[in-house]
Amino acid sequence: MKNNVERLREAQSISQSDLAKAAGVSRQSIHALERGAHEPRLTLAYRVASALNSTVEACFPAPTGKAAAAKTAKAPAKSAAKKATKKAAKKR
Repeated sequence: MKNNVERLREAQSISQSDLAKAAGVSRQSIHALERGAHEPRLTLAYRVASALNSTVEACFPAPTGKAAAAKTAKAPAKSAAKKATKKAAKKR
């Protein structure tokens, strides 16, 4: 997930460690957020945004364009595949 956490943190001259302490998480969690390797739960998103004196929307903007369309298009396909697998398992 792309986000603005690193940009907002650096604009305020806050270290990853200081942001982590303010948000109540580990520095590694902040690093993972900044790399886009972790999608935060809503509570973490609020804590990070609050620690940065910002909004959740500013820190974690909604995806737009082709990436957003592809992500939403994949979700129903996975659900349909799971249902088919479960249905086939029940027939056995």
